[in-house]
Amino acid sequence: MAGVAVVAFAGPASANLITANSSPFSITDIVPTSITGGPAPLQATLTFSNFTFVGTTFSTNILVQNQTSAALFPSARLTDFGFNTQPNATGISDTSAIFTTFLNSNLPSVGVVDVCASTGPTCAGGGGGDLAPGASNTFTLSLTGLPAGTTQVELGANTINSPTETYFFKWQTGIGSFESSCVFGGSCGSTVQTPEPMSLALLGVGLTGLGLIRWRSARANRG
Repeated sequence: MAGVAVVAFAGPASANLITANSSPFSITDIVPTSITGGPAPLQATLTFSNFTFVGTTFSTNILVQNQTSAALFPSARLTDFGFNTQPNATGISDTSAIFTTFLNSNLPSVGVVDVCASTGPTCAGGGGGDLAPGASNTFTLSLTGLPAGTTQVELGANTINSPTETYFFKWQTGIGSFESSCVFGGSCGSTVQTPEPMSLALLGVGLTGLGLIRWRSARANRG
């Protein structure tokens, strides 16, 4: 599939500086069928709550929901998400049974992000235990090694009080892989990426068969 980028942010976003007294907030990613060509929109929501600061550690609970229709789009699996932070941490941990968190890792089509939560062995996702449509997972994310006395963090940005806080999502489906970027208080843009491995395998089989036909034709002509 060719790459198709859509960027349509709805006005300027506002900063969301997190302290221990901050209210929960959510980021919802919606990739429309006009982008994917799939039978239903891809939709996921991240909800952050319970913010704590202890020493040089910041922790938050994250509820991850794959709200894509399981009946219409059963192959639509959320494989990872990521975002930047300020101040930067030197360590990361989580309590998830589905996602593994990585620090300063490469998220495909996005680049290096400070925090990546992936269902695979790397930030690329695709470990087979992806979050299926209709499924959810709640876990605690902890960032360690923050400057002593840290009492506030910026989630989604590399600078304090940034007006643009961006969260990235990666999807694996039976018709292709899709990456999205969503701005807090704004909207989302999406990029269509490569077909699924099965599609690539079928393409390879087709090309091999075409080559065999051409080889047999050339041999017959020589005979």
